Amino acid sequence: KDINLISRKSIIDNICLVSQNEYIFTDSILNNIMLYKEPNDKELQKVLKVSKVDEILEKRNIDLNFLLEENGHNISGGERQRILLARSLIQNKSVLILDETLNELDITTEREILKNIKDNYNITLILISHRDNNSDLFNKIIEVGGKNERINN
Repeated sequence: KDINLISRKSIIDNICLVSQNEYIFTDSILNNIMLYKEPNDKELQKVLKVSKVDEILEKRNIDLNFLLEENGHNISGGERQRILLARSLIQNKSVLILDETLNELDITTEREILKNIKDNYNITLILISHRDNNSDLFNKIIEVGGKNERINN
């Protein structure tokens, strides 16, 4: 579809970008995910499972009311990234762009989360990453690097 035929508002309303530098607020895990919107319990549980935030809660023996310090200084980088991913998934956008969003996770957890997204959401997922271990999960791979640009279908 010609992008010129799509309104700017429609593009903005349907795309969510998550970079590795997103901010964690000094507030509960729940409020950091929901951004102060009322949670739909069914959707929230799905997001927690897909992003593996539920595993953080279980492992740390905490709940969604656990208070995060400024920019998540009291959690690990991987835990922080999973919370940010949950925040993006709860927005229910049709295009999700992850820019090095999962780079602090081990390769196995990153793969499980990407597979969870693929299996549970009918969205266009764009992953920007230096890792190529999950390329089999995607329909199209675009490698950019100097003169070696190529698209694999």
